[in-house]
Parts: sequence; C-alpha cells; structure tokens
Amino acid sequence: MSEYSILQTGNGLFNTHVTIENVEKVIQNQLKTGSKLGKNTKITLIGERNGIMSRILLVEPDWTETFHDFLPLKFVLKIPYCLHVQGIIEKMRASNPLDKEKEDRLWEMLGMEIQSVHNREILKSLAHLQVESLHFNDDEIEKITGFDMIKMVGPIMNDDGMKAIFQQIRDLNPERFGEKIRKIEDFGKEIVNFELASNLNKYVDIRKNVLVHGDLWSPNVLWKHIDGKFSVENIIDYQAIHMGNPSEDLVRLFVSSLSGTDRQNFWEHLLEKFYQFFLEALGKNSVPYSLDQLKDSYRYYFVFGGLALIPMFCHVFQTNIVNFPDLEMMEKSREIIEEKIEKLLEDVEKFHLLSRNVTKSYKKPVRRS
Repeated sequence: MSEYSILQTGNGLFNTHVTIENVEKVIQNQLKTGSKLGKNTKITLIGERNGIMSRILLVEPDWTETFHDFLPLKFVLKIPYCLHVQGIIEKMRASNPLDKEKEDRLWEMLGMEIQSVHNREILKSLAHLQVESLHFNDDEIEKITGFDMIKMVGPIMNDDGMKAIFQQIRDLNPERFGEKIRKIEDFGKEIVNFELASNLNKYVDIRKNVLVHGDLWSPNVLWKHIDGKFSVENIIDYQAIHMGNPSEDLVRLFVSSLSGTDRQNFWEHLLEKFYQFFLEALGKNSVPYSLDQLKDSYRYYFVFGGLALIPMFCHVFQTNIVNFPDLEMMEKSREIIEEKIEKLLEDVEKFHLLSRNVTKSYKKPVRRS
C-alpha cells in the first residue's frame, strides 16, 4: 500500500488524510474567496460510530473576511475513513490465509474504488429523487456514471470475504446464528449474484433507470424538531450515488431502520405507500415501473443488499454497543442488533430460494411495436 492509503490512519482531521488546509483550499476554489478559516474555527465529529466508510464533521468557521454574505456559517464535511475494512481483512486472513500478492491487490482495489465514489457530486435534490432522475439528460447521467458495484463490494463479498463476514456473525452469538449461517453457506457461491444485483432492471423488465442514493440508512438522514414533531430536513452522503433499480435504497433503508419483525410484516405495505408517493410526484408523466415490478425488485435484490449490510451491523456492535457503560442499555441494544441480523438471515435464505434461478431462466421480453 502507498504511504497515503485511504485504508490507513492519517495525520489529518480525526485521523483522516484531510487537513484543515485542504478544506480551506477547496472552499476558496469553489466559492472564489480569499477568506481563510481562522484560529477559532470549530470542528466537531458528529455521528461517531455510526458511519463505516467515513468521518462526518460539523465545521463552524471563523472566517478571516466577514464581509462576504455567501460564506456559510456552518457546513458538514464528509471525509473517507475506512479503517473498519482492516477488521474484515483480518477475518479473511484467519479463515483463509492470503498470499502477499493477493492481499496487496485486495487493498489496492478497495482503496482506489473508495476514493472514486467519495468524489461524486450531488446532481439533483433528493426530495423527489427517482422522479427527478427520470428527466436527467445524457450529460447529467454521464456525470454520475462510474459506480461499479463489483469493484466496490467485490473484494468484500467474494468467497473469502463472505466467509469472514459469516464468521463475524457466528462470533456475536453462535447459538442464535450458527444454524442460520450454515444454511446460507450451503448455497455456496451462488448466494452472491452480482449479475442479478448489477442488472436488476433487465430481469424485472424496467426500461428506465432511476437515481439511487446507494447508502440510505438512518445516520445519513438529518432530522429537525419543531413544535414537538420530527421531520426530515435533509439526506446526506452521496458517495455511492448511481443510476439503477428503485428497490436498492428501499432494501437498505428497511433493513437498517426497522426491526427485523416489523420489516418482515410490513415491507409490502411500505412499498405500496412509497409507490403511492412516487405516483403523486410523477404527476401526468409516464410511469416507468409498476408496483409489481417494484415488489419483485425488492425480493430479488434483498439477498445481495441484505448481505452487504451485515458488516455494518457487526461494526456498530463491535465499536459502539460493547462500550456502553450501562449494562442494561448494552444488553437492550445488543438484542436490537441481533434481532435485525436474525430476521435478515431468515429472509436472505427465503428470498434466495425465490430468486436463485432468475438469471438462469431469463428470456428477453418480446417488445410490441
């Protein structure tokens, strides 16, 4: 690895490789200002132990030139921070030792792809994400292409990576998860179907891609509290933005934000509600996909999307829950995580049995003129 690998601890802000000077330079270039971040600039780490791919910082600048009214009073700074990957690599070493060449290649692939996705810019407001994306022109779509699912998660979800992930789950609670993991492992390599996940619209006959946030889970949703009520103020972190299938964000959001039991009981109802909102936002424009196609997409994408979230749950447990000073709170939080994982494993098996032959039996639809 290079000296400045994104997968190693840095000497910048909160152990990243980004310094305050780097931030200042970007602001000056983007806002066309000579103002600097003064000595009283306050930088706070927010969302600690939530993200697994980045540090999120709240910056409250002490501008040296205060006469510019366009300079922000506060802003959120997103910095790549991927040290959790080292834990997965260690698990891979333990379960199936890697030779030096293979390990170096793995680190290189991870480092290059993670840096790539963090540089993508937000194209449109996320308020009506999918509907707005239907109106993107070719130039706009081209600006957000380049997200490669196989490159991004391939090194983690290959054979060795999945063995390490499954072992992490076993270690959390062998009695609760052991048999469920064994059933999934019995499927072998077919359990991770990159072809189906990467080209899902083809297999459900959705003819137009929509914009996908790619990392839609609770820490990336900012809330505001007004008159005793909470409402969504903003959605942040577009590092994995790409054009794809409408179910991708929904699978991730449901798995990460709901209890396993609630997700199992209400996922169809929630998809129906989402589709209702989608049609309302769509207005008189042509409908790009049906409710049945959305539900099939959810079923087919769930295995890949669900398995990809397991390292997140393990990370939250290992870096957050085990450090709770309150034993009662720790046990309560542990049960929340374990229940999510337990129901997730049940549905991975269920939906894999449903979708395992989708790519094998695919026949190109006949289009009517």
